[in-house]
Amino acid sequence: MIDGLFNTEEKLVLLSDLRLTMSFLQQTGGPPDKSLENYMRAFNVGKSFEIANFPGSLRLRHVLDLFEKAEDSLESYLVEKTDPKYERPLDEFEAF
Repeated sequence: MIDGLFNTEEKLVLLSDLRLTMSFLQQTGGPPDKSLENYMRAFNVGKSFEIANFPGSLRLRHVLDLFEKAEDSLESYLVEKTDPKYERPLDEFEAF
């Protein structure tokens, strides 16, 4: 669903917008059947991204799954863009 609709930059914006939306949900709550698009607009989230680009009618109850799908679709991109000097395994962790 995510891969077919957005390029990498749009996915990064979507992920950021959904993270902010989930922060607002933690503070304000909302009925699960409320339109995700309307909720985001009410908090001025996503001006550079139109949630309306998705087929169907997304609701607040879909926000976590949508966030996880966006995050999963970017996993390889984020790993590839990370400098190898930041890739040390935790078993090499040395307490100071």
